[in-house]
Amino acid sequence: MPFAASPNRRFALKLAAFAVLAAATWVFYIDLCGLYFQCGCRSLWAGGAAQCNIHQAHLKHCPVCMLPTYGYHSLVATILIAQGWLIRRESWLWAVFSFPILAGAQALVLGWYRGYWS
Repeated sequence: MPFAASPNRRFALKLAAFAVLAAATWVFYIDLCGLYFQCGCRSLWAGGAAQCNIHQAHLKHCPVCMLPTYGYHSLVATILIAQGWLIRRESWLWAVFSFPILAGAQALVLGWYRGYWS
């Protein structure tokens, strides 16, 4: 069977897919923060959190940017774990869409908990 994928090739494909998704998650998480909270966060190459409302005393502060570094990293790590699990199960489409879905769920919980929208 010349077209059958060997186990090593399947593992390499899964590893490459996870690497791409993990890189996209780390790089674009701050963009979703800006989208969900309208806090001023932009892409890392466009200033990142330099314009975030956490730098302005008279505004409500963004719940994601208020987290300590380990809190921010734990949010991203949660998404990476889910993506790795979905890739392992070969649920490719769910692995791709898990980033905006889980980041949105995290934003809803953090925004509600911190009273950001009230």
